[in-house]
Parts: sequence; C-alpha cells; structure tokens
Amino acid sequence: MNFFGFLVGSIVSILGIGLTVLLLWKVFDVVRTSNNKKSGNYDEELFEQWAQAFITHKKETERRLENIEAIITEEDELPKKKKSDESFDRVEIEQKRILNDDAEKEPKNKQRIKE
Repeated sequence: MNFFGFLVGSIVSILGIGLTVLLLWKVFDVVRTSNNKKSGNYDEELFEQWAQAFITHKKETERRLENIEAIITEEDELPKKKKSDESFDRVEIEQKRILNDDAEKEPKNKQRIKE
C-alpha cells in the first residue's frame, strides 16, 4: 500500500507541474502577443498590397456571379414551347429515319421472295 500511495502521489505531482508550466507558457505568450500588437510590427506596404488583391478578387467574384445569374435567368426565360418543339422535331426525325429504313428493307425482302 505504501508503494501504491507513492506512485499515485508522484504521478499527480508530475501532472500538476506540467499543467502549471503550460499555464505559465500561455500567459507569457498572450503578454508577448499583446506587446507586439501595440508596437505596430506590420509592414504597411505589404498590407496595402494584400488589401488591393482582396478588393480585386472581390470585384472579379461579383462580376462572375452576376454573369452566372444572367445566364440562369436567360435559361429560365426561354419559352417552354421551344423546348417541346425541339423534342417534337427529334421524334419526327426518328420516325422518318425508321420509315426510310423500312422502305430500304422492303425491296430486298420482295426480291428474296421472288427468288
């Protein structure tokens, strides 16, 4: 029992010390970060370049979005009758092709019968 108590105590002590070090490290990191922000440690020229790139990207994205919306509205505005006429024309063409194929096959069949 004495060894077990010693083992548990040492594990708890190690974990406590580790958590304390971690907590102190985070506090130090927060203080250091706030000091860097106060000193104004950024390059203004680089910031302007990033800002211009962002603005350009935003304008291009808006333009593309407007183009896509225009295309979608144009497709929605197409008369549905035109779409149905196109499908009717396809069916008509298919029927003509079938009739032509039947007409070509018929004389061959008649020739076979005569022979």
